[in-house]
Amino acid sequence: MHRRRVRVLVIVNRLFEWSQNFITRELAELEDHGVELHVAARSRIDRGDLTAAEQRVARRFLRLPEVPLGPVSLARHLWYAAAHPRMYVRALRLLWGFKHRRIVDVVRSVVCLCRAASVAGLVADRRIQLIHAHFMNAPAEAGAYLSRLVGVPLGCTGHARDLYVDNGGLLAKVSESWFVATCTAQNLAFLSTTFPTQRDKFVRIYHGVPAPSHQAPRAAREKPMFLAVGRLVPKKGFEYLIDACERLRDRSTDFTCRIVGQGPLY
Repeated sequence: MHRRRVRVLVIVNRLFEWSQNFITRELAELEDHGVELHVAARSRIDRGDLTAAEQRVARRFLRLPEVPLGPVSLARHLWYAAAHPRMYVRALRLLWGFKHRRIVDVVRSVVCLCRAASVAGLVADRRIQLIHAHFMNAPAEAGAYLSRLVGVPLGCTGHARDLYVDNGGLLAKVSESWFVATCTAQNLAFLSTTFPTQRDKFVRIYHGVPAPSHQAPRAAREKPMFLAVGRLVPKKGFEYLIDACERLRDRSTDFTCRIVGQGPLY
């Protein structure tokens, strides 16, 4: 019997962002598992290294207008508001529900509402069954508005800055979400402690990398190798890896450590 594919809209800032390959891998893995993925983003990076699954995702790209006040975006916005007034009012109420304290956050929230309203009709036409936002700042804000506009459940993934720094309206976003995934035990503990009444919504999902199915066994006397891959910038914490290597050296441990990446700390 033919199984109907689940249709999911994922909201990101930029599709195929080089510094967010963990999202690209996740999209490809979901596509390989039979999920019909659509991705909404303000832009898409053209890359020549995409896998077949990633290329399929790219063909279902939905552009979110950077400035949603152009004639086409505004016309779609006003048409949807007129066609679905009750749902539009529900979305509009979120503007106060986020309880933003900074003017810059209020302005961004209005922009997110306008972006969501400008594509709501297109999302409805695609019969999306779940909206998922990567990052709990602007993507989750647009996702929350879009969820109310089209009546589709919302899921989110929180990472780092969007949880601890750029986290305006976080309570409302968590409350609007069906579930909230995060990538570390520290983030899970933070969310569970900060929002104890919502803890059943939180789930930890580590970022993974494809591993070979067969790996040659390491010789008993072969010294171990530690491999670290990432951008060479302070927030990646390579200094702690180097400090750990120094401690192993001081214990006369024989090993090799390789750091692969580019950046100002090269």
